[in-house]
Amino acid sequence: MGDKDYVLEEGPWAFDGHVLLLKELDIHEQPSKIEFTSARFWAYQIDILNPSKALKIKVDCDLQKPLRRGLMLKLNGTPSWFKMKYVKLPDFCYACSLLGHVYCGRELYNTDIPEIDLQYGSWLRATVTKKNAKVHEQEILQERHWLLELRDGSKAVKQKRD
Repeated sequence: MGDKDYVLEEGPWAFDGHVLLLKELDIHEQPSKIEFTSARFWAYQIDILNPSKALKIKVDCDLQKPLRRGLMLKLNGTPSWFKMKYVKLPDFCYACSLLGHVYCGRELYNTDIPEIDLQYGSWLRATVTKKNAKVHEQEILQERHWLLELRDGSKAVKQKRD
């Protein structure tokens, strides 16, 4: 994989706590018309009953909407709530959960209120230890390998049809 592909696939990137979004430019596209309205993050869905179990997924986040704190999924026909933790999540507002600013609450709330019950916080960030980072890197490499196999397999099937 080349540097450009690595940068595009492994994003979004953060600079000084802010999200840095990159897209490949199509030769027929006007650069001024490209919209950067979403970012793809790795996230863990944490099982509330057994926090040691987690499902790692890639999530497309609409940057104009609050981050999801979790997902309601049906397991064996029973709705269950799963908390989300995002990997490499840049700075975001704990009051409104939007990326791009740290905290809008100072202007919105009376400072005499001793504590504001915020629905978002640092707990939305997945802590990545060196051990977890190595496992995460191995999983990404395995996923890339599978995608290349799928891509190459579909090319082989297409060539056989032609």
